[in-house]
Amino acid sequence: MKNGSETLHGIRVPSSFSPSPSSSPSSPSSSSPSSPSSSPPSSSHHHHHHHHHHHHHHHHHHHLHLHHHHLHHHHITISIIITITIIIITISIITISIITIITIIITIITISIITIITIIITIITISIITISIITIITIIITIITIIITIITITIIIITIITIIITIITIIITIITITIIIITISIITISIITIITIIITIITITIIIITTITIIITIIIITIISIITITSPSSPSSPSPSPPSLAGISCIVPSRSR
Repeated sequence: MKNGSETLHGIRVPSSFSPSPSSSPSSPSSSSPSSPSSSPPSSSHHHHHHHHHHHHHHHHHHHLHLHHHHLHHHHITISIIITITIIIITISIITISIITIITIIITIITISIITIITIIITIITISIITISIITIITIIITIITIIITIITITIIIITIITIIITIITIIITIITITIIIITISIITISIITIITIIITIITITIIIITTITIIITIIIITIISIITITSPSSPSSPSPSPPSLAGISCIVPSRSR
């Protein structure tokens, strides 16, 4: 019986950590091999066995109560240590979680600030680039317009110069034409004057010749008449004078002709 209680004692020790104490009365009846196999039909023996079993159960309960009380005191210190360690672990977990949450929040904030700053910087750089491109385009456009205006101004100046040159050439041609006309007219006038001078010289010479011949003929006539008057004339002396006059009158036009 001591051996049985020892085995029950050995069986009960590991199950004392389990929270259910209700399995302690059922555990020896089920685990005891003497209860179902060696029970004879004698009622006294059965009663004795039952009484002994009850006594054994009482003895086991008393022994287990002492052992459980001893274990309970030991269990309090273990539970205190466990609770302290659990509290420390939970506090450390809470602090670690708080630290991680704070670091996550800080990283999120820094990442958001960095992204916002980078977005702002990119927007500013894009705007600067677009503004610079726009200014470059406007500068190019103004340069192109300036070049175009210079080209148009030069074209206008060239056309004005060509117009002036054409006008000058027209004026020069007109002047040369007028000079040619004037020279032709001067030449013709000079030719005409030369011709008229020649004609007048010819006429003057003809007039001079005719006057000289007239004077010569008058002198001859006077000489003949004087000779005829002074010579001892016969009555028939005036008769040959008219033919002579007629001959003179015939001679004068022939000389003039």
